[in-house]
Amino acid sequence: MKIPLVTLVSVVLSLGCPDRPAPDGESAAMEAQLGDALNRFAFRVYRQIAAQDGNVTGSPLSLHLALLMAFEGAQENTAAELAKVLCLPKDTKGLKRAARTMIARMTGMKGDGFNLRIANGLWGQTGHPFDPGYVNTIANTYAAEIHHQDFVGASEASRLAINAAVAKVTNERIKDLIPKGLVDASTRLVLTNAIWFKAKWMAPFDKRWTKPAPFHLADGSTHDVSTMRDTGPRGYYEDDRVQVLELAYRGGEVAMDIVLPKAGQDLSTLERDLSPELWKQWTAGITSRTVGVHLPRFKTTYGGSMIKTLKAMGLSDALNAGRADFSGIDGGAGHLYISEVIHRTWVQVDEEGTEAAAATAVVLKLGAAMRKPVEFKADRPFLFAIRDTKSGALLFLGRVADPR
Repeated sequence: MKIPLVTLVSVVLSLGCPDRPAPDGESAAMEAQLGDALNRFAFRVYRQIAAQDGNVTGSPLSLHLALLMAFEGAQENTAAELAKVLCLPKDTKGLKRAARTMIARMTGMKGDGFNLRIANGLWGQTGHPFDPGYVNTIANTYAAEIHHQDFVGASEASRLAINAAVAKVTNERIKDLIPKGLVDASTRLVLTNAIWFKAKWMAPFDKRWTKPAPFHLADGSTHDVSTMRDTGPRGYYEDDRVQVLELAYRGGEVAMDIVLPKAGQDLSTLERDLSPELWKQWTAGITSRTVGVHLPRFKTTYGGSMIKTLKAMGLSDALNAGRADFSGIDGGAGHLYISEVIHRTWVQVDEEGTEAAAATAVVLKLGAAMRKPVEFKADRPFLFAIRDTKSGALLFLGRVADPR
């Protein structure tokens, strides 16, 4: 009998931890390669979930890390499919080192008011013959905590224990990651990734300037929303399709990008065109400008099963009880397959900064010549991302269709 392997992804915000050693040139190159794979995966996932109406948010980093932990135990065609879905390079020899370096660097980020926590977990059935090599890889490469649970005799208690651990990591923003009934006596392994991020802007908005302002929805209706205002030096890029605003967080390694389609440009067309190359074009072109910013406060939540999305991206064998090969996890003793992938996110942006699941900050010096302030007025649906400025990896990616 095939046994379900449940992969769960929770996203919220987390605290920085230990100091990290500076990566050497080889490590940095491998991390950049992993960041590129993550972003290719991010835009493929986003194109699937963007077909839904309203606000959408995901954490590419969280989902990618959780599935990478499953990939570590995959064999044969199951491994090949996962590698393709995760957009991994053909040579994955440096993958473990790159993942370890990226996690250590991100959790070691520091700054006044900057908090980022990435917590991976392996929750295995007590007594199941897990391969020691696999368990060591998950613990050492992904800094995962290893937990023993009795899914067979106490599946509900196990579910509550996992949810409690995720809630603690995410500062109670994700309280019920695993729905009731999702794990049962047939469950042998649950892999979790939880991210909590909370950081202050390098240049916070003054709450006294926040006023109601009209926001034009895609259906043609208009509603007043609380809109933050500021004029000052910001990272800025513009072309014939978009305006891009970069808001730096304290700490200097994470930033939020706001992508606003120009009047007459269709957001859905822009979403279909998203790619790592296009995003790099935007972010590489960012320069310091004096910008008059009008940005609504917003909070978005999103979550649920990712199985349909992953199937549309080409994942098949890993989800099939008759074809999945995760023998690298337990030598084939449990005939494991992925029965569910749950992903939840929570993001809030206000005058002080962001609470959610990732961030990056770049400090840009204002050019010598003062120019007329450019206006960035986010009064219609826009895209946002939280980006690690070193690797370019997207920690969060979403759309604000209605900030109310």
